[in-house]
Amino acid sequence: MASGNVGDGHARRSDYRQKVADFVDAYARDDDDRIGRLFPEICDDPTFDVVLAETISDIPHATFDPVEFRHGVLSMCSISSAPYISSSGNAHAIVQLFFIPFSGALDDIHEAVRNTDKLTEIASSFLDSGLAATHSSILACGSLLDPLSAAAITPGTVRLALRMISPVLTGRIEADNLGEALASVFGVATDKEPSSQQNGRAFGHRLLPVARIVTPPDGIHVDDALTSYKIDDNGDDQHLINDWKRLMGRTLPETVMIGEPCSIMRGCAVMAINMIEHAFSQRAMRTGHSAMPEFDEVSILQTEASVHVAARHGTYVYGPVQLPAALFFSDLELVANFIDGLSNDVRWRDDLEPKPAVVKPH
Repeated sequence: MASGNVGDGHARRSDYRQKVADFVDAYARDDDDRIGRLFPEICDDPTFDVVLAETISDIPHATFDPVEFRHGVLSMCSISSAPYISSSGNAHAIVQLFFIPFSGALDDIHEAVRNTDKLTEIASSFLDSGLAATHSSILACGSLLDPLSAAAITPGTVRLALRMISPVLTGRIEADNLGEALASVFGVATDKEPSSQQNGRAFGHRLLPVARIVTPPDGIHVDDALTSYKIDDNGDDQHLINDWKRLMGRTLPETVMIGEPCSIMRGCAVMAINMIEHAFSQRAMRTGHSAMPEFDEVSILQTEASVHVAARHGTYVYGPVQLPAALFFSDLELVANFIDGLSNDVRWRDDLEPKPAVVKPH
């Protein structure tokens, strides 16, 4: 009996690995039908991340872009469904996880997400501004991703977070301790205060997870500004974004700045940009500039795990700012456009000289 169970286990794992390989192959071939069929069968397995990483490691990068693949799979993992009864009968609600980029005084950011009234106001702002369809129920999660935890996020992590949030959105369980539970999933310590808080107000960058469930009464889903394929490209809804930012400005202190709601990959890129911009702006102020100047040169050095960005204006050196590589490359087009706007001379270097103190993520 025992040997039979072991054999069955091996067969199941072998079958699962084959399904993951088939999914990767379907993705590489843009076979949407196979992708749609295979993904629900593999995405909630606890070994999803490991098997997926092993599978794509064997594929030549000349024919497969692992960064683009990660972007696509993370996007797919951020959406699930839940059954409900509509006026037309059985239907499926859309459950979605997205993020708000925060930058500012870390103690004020943390205080906002510890305040349940503030979290309720943040959730309500999407409905009050018209960003979310009226049949959305929205939950701002009391947990924050720092740069390192955001860089380390995986498809399996996003999927696990969504599975934890879904019962709260559907009303099957209470939201008590959801923030702490998500912090554990994302690898964030909620009880740790900024280390520099006692020596002044520490400035940092965070992502706030937000989840929603969409249950149209008639069971027919209509796109809105938060729909997953539009959320990172909603130029047509900029007036709604502006209204939402005004509402958020009334909820958060002036020391906290926000970015537009976005996917996890876009959120990582915005975090990378904000880290560079803040470090360079602070350096500019110390050299007598009211804002960042147009730099003579921007230099980029990539190591295995990080990217260092430095700039030069005259005799002044800015940075280098050290970023987790996963943040920098999460949405390379967005980050590259930002860096190209800093200087007409952007160089990838083998070494960055001179080397002042590195500005690390916090």
